[in-house]
Amino acid sequence: MVKPTEANNIILPKIIKILKKYNISNNARIIDFGCGNSYIVTKLINLGYGNIDGIDINPQIPRTTPKKYYKYYQNLLISDITDNKLFKWKKGKFDLIISTEVIEHIFEIDKYLTNINRLLKKNGIIILSTPYHGYLKNLVITIFNLWDKHFHSDIKNGHIRFFSFPVINKMLLNNNLKIVQFIGVGRLPYLWKSMLIVIKKI
Repeated sequence: MVKPTEANNIILPKIIKILKKYNISNNARIIDFGCGNSYIVTKLINLGYGNIDGIDINPQIPRTTPKKYYKYYQNLLISDITDNKLFKWKKGKFDLIISTEVIEHIFEIDKYLTNINRLLKKNGIIILSTPYHGYLKNLVITIFNLWDKHFHSDIKNGHIRFFSFPVINKMLLNNNLKIVQFIGVGRLPYLWKSMLIVIKKI
């Protein structure tokens, strides 16, 4: 069985609320963009969302997945999500794109955002999360001398980018994407572990 990460535990309940708020039906075409261990894919399948794709450089099918669910995992794609050539065949196909704790690992963010924009239907939504940074949180990290631990440069495939709300908002606007909802998740307000944002095309 796939063990949820700390981020999975705090983010997934918020995602489920967003699905209800924006009336995402069980028949909606969904892709988890950077699905990793497929935990979110699995949970959404269990909730009745059966039209799901996942893509990752190393997507994983949970070992204990019942055989009756195998057909859903046939849509797990192996690819670099910044590969612009891959996504032309599914242009404008998805009602919902989920990408949690991914963008902070990406060098070529413009390519990543171009692909997301290309895959999304005109009236679709994107749910994206990334570690939160803001003045108060950065100050606390500085006071307690936690930057070395926070950057975790010694960890393989660690974070290479760090976003505040104004920075990620600007980057999205530059790619014709607009934030329509912001949710801070984990820890106390303004010390949030991550920010979860709902995005639409401009």
